Amino acid sequence: MKEFNWRFAFLIGLTGIVANTFWTIFNTYVPIFLQQGNPLWEGVVQNPRVTGFALAPTMAYFIMTWDNILHMFLTPWAGAKSDSTWTRFGRRKTWLIIGLPIAIIGFVLIPLASSLTMIIIFIMLTNIGTGIFRAPIRAWMGDFFNPEDRSKAEAPVHLLGGVAVVIVALVGGRLFDTINPAAPFILTSVVIVIATIPILIWVREDKELIPESESSQATVKEEDRPSVLDMLGRMFQPGYRSVLFAFTATFLFHTAHAAYQAGISSFGVFDLGMTAGRISQFIGLSGIVYILLAFPSGLLATRFSPRRIMLVGMLIYALNTFAAGFFVSSEQGILLTLLIGGAAWSFVFVNSLPLVLNSDKGTNFGVFTGLYFLAFQAASVAGPLISGAFVQLAGQQRAMWFVVAICMILALVSLTQVSGQDFEEVEAVLAAD
Repeated sequence: MKEFNWRFAFLIGLTGIVANTFWTIFNTYVPIFLQQGNPLWEGVVQNPRVTGFALAPTMAYFIMTWDNILHMFLTPWAGAKSDSTWTRFGRRKTWLIIGLPIAIIGFVLIPLASSLTMIIIFIMLTNIGTGIFRAPIRAWMGDFFNPEDRSKAEAPVHLLGGVAVVIVALVGGRLFDTINPAAPFILTSVVIVIATIPILIWVREDKELIPESESSQATVKEEDRPSVLDMLGRMFQPGYRSVLFAFTATFLFHTAHAAYQAGISSFGVFDLGMTAGRISQFIGLSGIVYILLAFPSGLLATRFSPRRIMLVGMLIYALNTFAAGFFVSSEQGILLTLLIGGAAWSFVFVNSLPLVLNSDKGTNFGVFTGLYFLAFQAASVAGPLISGAFVQLAGQQRAMWFVVAICMILALVSLTQVSGQDFEEVEAVLAAD
């Protein structure tokens, strides 16, 4: 393993752009494409350039969960397979070369679809492509950095990814309203390709760069290590109470935020009469707040513990969304809500994985990480489905805010039952095993 190098960390940080930038544009505009033309939204000012498919909110939100359902199975498989993939291109890089073109082709074609069948095909292409490369390129964090360096190596991932998201949201929103609905998708694809080029040129993989920790773990018998399914079962046994509540909280706060992400653009367009580009720009401003507070939230968590900072963020998030459900009726109101939400989410999301990883000191690191992402992907399916059902039942997008707030309150209650960030009782039980 090499000594830590900030220049190389920023090079690997470009994976934050490649892996995450798709979803801001996808989550903002695809629900509008799917729902525009539905009788529920008659009288709302809509972009005449958009070819809508008049789907009900429940069906539209269900389609929005497909990527998460697919990624629950495809992403872990691709990540595991990339461990033993060696070609003339490298190890993980091979999966990027295969998956990225598939994702970009599907992504660019989404706004050009002329039928429901075609847009579904293009959505699936995007999801399959991203599922192929997302886990392998994030595995570079383990390949190239020592365990003690991985936290600071993650900082450029969030910084660069966040900046890219803000750019495509702000600029793409303007282009959507003034030029063409396909413009944000093309812009995003260009940004991702530009970020990918340095990765392909300068990230060099070598079989000699396998981490020492990985080599030592290879000597451990597979049957002696708990699997993800084993740990799911253990969470309901004595001694794992904190782990159970930590993962319950993880599922619930990600459910809240997934419902928020899937519904915010539709609320702006169909309840407030905003243009899709305008609400996208507001989402971009929220992203700026998140970026500015992401590093401070991590430093505060170092001082006061991830759990305490997350509880503060959850409380602010819940109060903010409840207030939005009752009072937001203007562009100024939704902008304020988004800015506060970006701040609160930085306190929650930045510290969520560290909280979970503190439940293990490294012997079962992969298992606990796998459980975290299982909860994340399952929540990303549940959030839009639950929210879509309530929106359709209420007949207005405003119902989304109450789903979000209730899920976040439940997450807060669950996290209060976690005894502490170190999960000492779990270590004792695992040691006894």
